[in-house]
Amino acid sequence: MPDRPHSPAGTDWPPDPMLAVTVQRGRVQQGLIDAEMRASRRAILSAFRLRLRSDADTLGADDFLALADETIVHAAVMVAAQSVAGADACQLRVRDPVSDAMRLVRHRGLPPSLLDHPPGEPAVIDDIGDAAFAGLAIRGPMLDAGFRAMHCHPLHDGEGRVLGLLTLYYRGPGRRHSEARLVAGVGKALAHVADMRAHAPMSVESVADRTTVTVRDALDAGTAALFTGLVRRTLAGLGPPHTVVVDLRGLEVLAAAGVRAVFAVHEQCQVRGIECYLIAGPCVRAVLARLAVPSTLRVVEEGSHPAQATPAYRRWSNAGAIAAWPR
Repeated sequence: MPDRPHSPAGTDWPPDPMLAVTVQRGRVQQGLIDAEMRASRRAILSAFRLRLRSDADTLGADDFLALADETIVHAAVMVAAQSVAGADACQLRVRDPVSDAMRLVRHRGLPPSLLDHPPGEPAVIDDIGDAAFAGLAIRGPMLDAGFRAMHCHPLHDGEGRVLGLLTLYYRGPGRRHSEARLVAGVGKALAHVADMRAHAPMSVESVADRTTVTVRDALDAGTAALFTGLVRRTLAGLGPPHTVVVDLRGLEVLAAAGVRAVFAVHEQCQVRGIECYLIAGPCVRAVLARLAVPSTLRVVEEGSHPAQATPAYRRWSNAGAIAAWPR
C-alpha cells in the first residue's frame, strides 16, 4: 500500500466523515461515563457528610477510604475543614509526584487575590493585623478579604514525608484547638491517595525532552480516570519541543473507556504541540485494528522505539492506524 499523504498541520487527509462520527460517539459515551462517576462520588460524599462535619477522624476511617478516590478525598477535606475546624475559608495543596511542586487541588471561600499568594511553607499567624507581620506580602490581601488568622499545616504520611499543605483562614484572630485531629485525618487520607498511586499499574519517567507514561495490566473504566489525571498533571508543565510516549506493551485489557482515555491524551498533546507516540503490544494492536483510529495517532510496533520514528518511514496498514518504524 502506498504511503498515505498527510497535511503539514498533521490533520486527516482527506477528511473522513465516518471517523468524525465515531469520535463524536466516543465523546458522548465518555461523557456518560464521566457523569456516572460524578454521581457516584456525590453519593459517597453524601453518605459520609454528617460524619465529616462532626468527626475529622472520618477522613482516615477504613470504611471511608475503601470507597474514596482522589477527587472524593479532596472534596471531603473541604467539608471537614469548614465544619470541624470552623474555618471561614481553606485551600489544599498536594505535592505533585512528577514536578515535586505544591499544586492547588481544592479551595473554598478564597478570593483570587489570596490564591495568587500561596503559602510557601507552613506558618501559623494568629493575627495578621499584628505589627510583627507588617512585612508579609500576604498581609494586604488577607486584610482586604476580611481574614485575620491563617494557619498553614504540613500534611505528612506515616513516614514523615510531606504530602501537602492545608491552609485554614479565619475572620477572627486567635489560635484554634480543633485543628490537630483534622490535620492528622487529612494526612492519613492523602497517604491513602499516594499509596493508591504508588500501587497503580502506571508510572511516569522523564528524561530530557521525552516523557514516558507506562501503563500495565488493565486500562478500563476503573483506571481510565487515574490515567487521564496522571497525564494531565504531567502535561501541565510541558510544551514543544517535547515528546510523550505512552507505553502500553504491558496491557492485558484495553476496554472502551481506556481507548477513549488514550484518544483524549492524544488530543491534549496535539493542542499543546507535543509529539505523542503509543507503543503497542498484542492487546492494544488487536483492539485498535477493529476501531476507526485518528490518522494523526502514531502507534509504534512493539520492539521499535519512537526515537527512530520519522514521517518518511510511516506506512499505513489496512486499518489506517499502525505505523511501522525501522528497527
